[in-house]
Amino acid sequence: MSKSNTRVWVASAGVVVLLVLPRASAGVLFSDPAESLVNFTLVADADTSAAPFDYSQLGIPEAPGTVAGSLLPTTGFQLQANKGDANAAVTGLNLVVGATPLNFDVTHTLEFYVWMNIPANVSATSEDFVAGVARSNLSNAIYGNFRTSRGNGGWMLQGNDNGLSVDHRELNNGILVNSWDAAAPEAAPKFNQAFQNNLNGPVAEAGNEWVKVDIVFDKENATTSFFMNNVAFGTVATSNQSGFDWFGYEDPVSSLGGSPDLSGIFDNIQVLEGNALVPEPATGGLALLGGAGLFLRRRR
Repeated sequence: MSKSNTRVWVASAGVVVLLVLPRASAGVLFSDPAESLVNFTLVADADTSAAPFDYSQLGIPEAPGTVAGSLLPTTGFQLQANKGDANAAVTGLNLVVGATPLNFDVTHTLEFYVWMNIPANVSATSEDFVAGVARSNLSNAIYGNFRTSRGNGGWMLQGNDNGLSVDHRELNNGILVNSWDAAAPEAAPKFNQAFQNNLNGPVAEAGNEWVKVDIVFDKENATTSFFMNNVAFGTVATSNQSGFDWFGYEDPVSSLGGSPDLSGIFDNIQVLEGNALVPEPATGGLALLGGAGLFLRRRR
């Protein structure tokens, strides 16, 4: 959770000391442990499903960032697309924050944890999660293959195995602003910093690990910024000045989706006041700096 900090500089006997004081917790606008769908609105295409699921059955460890009210530590939402039948389809689904969708018209951060599960010995594994803010239209699910006609607000897409033609996308109202293939020189450093697994090559992938996602809507500057595991990916100008927060999952390829365990697990969903990715101070509560004079300065 984001915190606001106060730094106090004090000088005495020619030495400047920086004290980093404890930070107050950011306000929580919405919080859900992903153990029941009652606080969400489902917007789904055919051949998709969303349900609470004990993901420890798949050998997945408990997600970080436990939120208040959690009674089932290893239960989250399992989202599946193109599973359970013999009809191959490109399809996806979204969960919108709020049983009656909540409209957020202030600077805030949508935060959640996602594990894109890729079982062993399964082919055609490329799937992705999608998520965004400032959404105004709930008539259809938003996902990568339907971004022009459906995708309003600021939103992103991230692939699980670096197997898509474009593994990361950032959009405003369905218009592609930033996109990277994992192997591109400008993308590889971000992927390697954000993710741990190297499932199919030299560039790290988002699959089979917990990924902390933060999407920051800055109302004052009309932008949406995207972070994964606290690594900044990109920022897009955002036309909508308010709207709904949401996340989802898709199978972007019209081949059979393989095992039902090929899915997205989402846990510990929050909407936080302000920008929850304000940089933390350097490790340690005390820094010693050279200097002279005696002064006191406070900065928030």
